[in-house]
Amino acid sequence: MLVQATMSYQGTEPVYLRLGESQGLVKDGSMDVSGDLLSATLLLGDAIAPGQYDSTLDLYACWDEDCKQQLAGSPFHLPLHVEVKPNLQIATAQPMRRTGRDPAPSQSLPLSLVPEAGELALRQSGAYGAFELSLHDGLLDVRTLQMPAGSYQMHAEVYGTSDDRYSASVDLSYVVEAPAGGELPLRLAPEFLNVTIKAQTQPVYRFKLQRPTWTDLVGPLQVSGDAHITNLHLVSEDEYEFTVDGTQLEAGFTYYATIAADAGPLGGQDQLEISVQVSPALLLENPEFGGLRINAQTQPANLRLQSQIATPEGSSVGWHVSSDQPWLKVLRADGITGVDPLQVEVDPSKFPATGWQVEAGLSVQLDQAGVSAVRVPVTVQNFLPRFDQASPGVLTGSSARVYLDGMVLSDSGVLGAGVLSVQGATLSNAQRLSDTRFAGDVSVIALDIDGVVAGRDVVIQATSPLGVTQRVLKAVAPPQVPSGHLALPFGSYRPASYLPGLTALTFTGGGALWRWPHDTAWRSAKKQALAQLLDAVPSPDEAAIYAVGAHAVTALDPATLAVLRQSSLSTEWGHDVFDSATVPGSSGLAYAADGRALTAASDDTWPTRHGVSWLAGCPSNDFGRTDLASHSCLGDPGSDYLGNVGESSSGASIARSAQGGSLALSYPNGRITLYKGLDKARLEAGSLAAGRRVVAVADQVGWTISDDGVIRMAPWSNAGSGFALAALLPSMHVAGGYGISGNGQAALIYSYRVADTADGARATEPTLSVVAIGTQTVVSRLALPAAVGCTAALAAGESCQHGASITVAPGDRSVFVVGPRGVVAMSLPDEVMNSLATRSRAASARKAQGMVTPALQVMPLH
Repeated sequence: MLVQATMSYQGTEPVYLRLGESQGLVKDGSMDVSGDLLSATLLLGDAIAPGQYDSTLDLYACWDEDCKQQLAGSPFHLPLHVEVKPNLQIATAQPMRRTGRDPAPSQSLPLSLVPEAGELALRQSGAYGAFELSLHDGLLDVRTLQMPAGSYQMHAEVYGTSDDRYSASVDLSYVVEAPAGGELPLRLAPEFLNVTIKAQTQPVYRFKLQRPTWTDLVGPLQVSGDAHITNLHLVSEDEYEFTVDGTQLEAGFTYYATIAADAGPLGGQDQLEISVQVSPALLLENPEFGGLRINAQTQPANLRLQSQIATPEGSSVGWHVSSDQPWLKVLRADGITGVDPLQVEVDPSKFPATGWQVEAGLSVQLDQAGVSAVRVPVTVQNFLPRFDQASPGVLTGSSARVYLDGMVLSDSGVLGAGVLSVQGATLSNAQRLSDTRFAGDVSVIALDIDGVVAGRDVVIQATSPLGVTQRVLKAVAPPQVPSGHLALPFGSYRPASYLPGLTALTFTGGGALWRWPHDTAWRSAKKQALAQLLDAVPSPDEAAIYAVGAHAVTALDPATLAVLRQSSLSTEWGHDVFDSATVPGSSGLAYAADGRALTAASDDTWPTRHGVSWLAGCPSNDFGRTDLASHSCLGDPGSDYLGNVGESSSGASIARSAQGGSLALSYPNGRITLYKGLDKARLEAGSLAAGRRVVAVADQVGWTISDDGVIRMAPWSNAGSGFALAALLPSMHVAGGYGISGNGQAALIYSYRVADTADGARATEPTLSVVAIGTQTVVSRLALPAAVGCTAALAAGESCQHGASITVAPGDRSVFVVGPRGVVAMSLPDEVMNSLATRSRAASARKAQGMVTPALQVMPLH
């Protein structure tokens, strides 16, 4: 405690001070003088009972250090009043002892509490790991842990957090004695186990667990590794048993496993390392049994496989066999090893519809105890010719190039002597075309066929000793559709596709797929709504219509528009999506003549990347790519099909020629690429101003028309080159859209005149101008059944200055114009076709003779 007093001394000689206390309350102290202030720190005795005490402090002032001579008035007396309050108290701890795995002792020591101390806290020093201390409900709880043999001490102090002068301490003692025989640690015995087992057996092994003698905290044993350790369990005191499941292990390999024991931080860890070497349960004496490769030259006798069965030890035992696939027939189901051969036969007619490799399993059971059935795999590489898709699937002329996709690899032998044949027409040439941008053999077969007659089917067939595969192609005359008009609600519609085999027109718009059929006249249209629809086109063989939207591809029935199946777009190699920014009125999906589908694509994590990608089905076990709604994926190996074109409000677009011989790919930055489906090649056509695109392209000769009506021959080096077709419009007409015939002879211009009527501005005099390419001569002006835009009161966002797309059907005789208010269909008259052919021959002759093309001629309106 601190006592302070003031004092006065006027002398100059040094004075020695001493302090005393008469009642024995103070056992020690110290003094300090600063000026006339005396400060004394007093240490009271330990044995003073709680209570109040009065005493006197005696201050001695002396002239000498031994205080033999005091100043006058010395000693001086200061009253002292002391109040001693009760302190915290802890009960005395009892010594704690245990032996071996005896439970760890514990005790609770009562505390005498003092309110002034506040909340209590704990300080401790000593063997922390042996004790766990806690305070609650006026008790100091002492718990010990299962420690190894030894002596452990702990000093614990409890103090008040409001006033740490309130404190009490206790010393703890904990003695652990070793069991008879001494301490033993955690051990698994043996430490290593190396075994050799026979495949398809399940041998059992044992090991012992020695628990640490000071703790019983051993957790469940843990198994890891690939050796298929199963059924681990305790069979007797500290002895365990486990099974190695050889039915899950392959002969000829070594497998490993670990069994680990854990007794916690006090008991330690240990493990048993196991290695399992697997020997075969049976042997096949024919090393080639189980592998077969078949193609167009394979004979039926080659489909039979046989081998003797033997056991490793050479014993004669019975065997029984069964097959898990219908295409693998067991010819002998039972026998004796070394005597009766195993015999099976492959039936290709029962193979799955797709896939170039198939596998079956033979289950062979030996009459040996403890040996499970052995699975013997039989793998067949199936290169039998298979035609998945013919492009085109409907022939519209007297000759054609037909592309066959499917199992047509070089290994198939499809081009071998006597394999490929054509009925109903003449096969003039057959060749395999490999796509060099792919690793491996990715091919189609290109057939040049002559002598096609409308109404007579053309059968393309591959015949081998094991069977026949064929595609039947319908042959029709170049379509000449009836004149017709289909009014549509105002909206954005993409270019149409014509199905000559089903005599129907399809197109997309307004969130729906539309189908407009005809016979001698056009019938009612029907539509199928599809979520997030971007575009849809029929497959080349008219087997399905494929629709793309966001991340999905949907296959629909081409006759009923019923949904057949759907596939989500795989993004395993990136974040590609179908491009919703493709310009309205342009195509976002199209088939090339070789059967390849291309689609506008973008990157949903990089908005500046737009392009055109190959769309295919990508099943993991098949070369087949023709079902776009099966494991759909995008890609074009070897080229950067998604280019960084900068900020753009529109995506890439595709213009398709009449028969798909060329696809014009337009990028938002003005880059134009031609995909030449007839020879599976790309051609950099040139560049246009950013935002411009090609809307029409010829099949083979390279003519293109951009959306501003300029016709150019690809490739071009100057975007300003070409001829502006707008110069050929009828007086006061507005150009709405452009097209090109497949043979490159005619450019087509849809135009109209805007006139004021009693109902407001309307598009009138809808006209199709037919221009002979090369001479830039208007051959004919054909009146259309109706305009395809600005035909009713204008809706919000609608203008009479409307655009339209022009589609030319295979054969170049039928034309379809699609606009924001409708579709019109018409056939080109014979005299127009004859005039185009005559002018084309004349232009070719003049070019051959180096003559100059005559001046522009404009023909009267038909």
